[in-house]
Amino acid sequence: MIELKGSLQQGDRNKVLPVLVQFDGDLLHVWHLADPFYRLLSSDDFSIMVAGFGRPGGVIKTPSSHIHIETDDLHALQELKKSSDRLRRETKRKSIKLPLLFIAAAMICLLIGMVLVQLP
Repeated sequence: MIELKGSLQQGDRNKVLPVLVQFDGDLLHVWHLADPFYRLLSSDDFSIMVAGFGRPGGVIKTPSSHIHIETDDLHALQELKKSSDRLRRETKRKSIKLPLLFIAAAMICLLIGMVLVQLP
């Protein structure tokens, strides 16, 4: 489990909430720090931008809910980026294997059908 603290901004830049971000390997969970039982968001669709030019930390964005989380925890952010990149690669590999499996099954069915048609 990867955890980091940050500041959440959603739409209105004047409203900033302190949050705890957790990544369990599948979903990114965002919890309100003042009310730890109040989950603001769970998402598998997010992007990470690590700050550059000597600035610490970076930003997590969720395109579906237009949430923007800033954090200074560079180490946790880099671990989150590695884990999410690994998860995306595995998901991509699985999504490629599934169509190949269907094609192979269709070809086997076709061959069986051709053999059955030729039997007297």
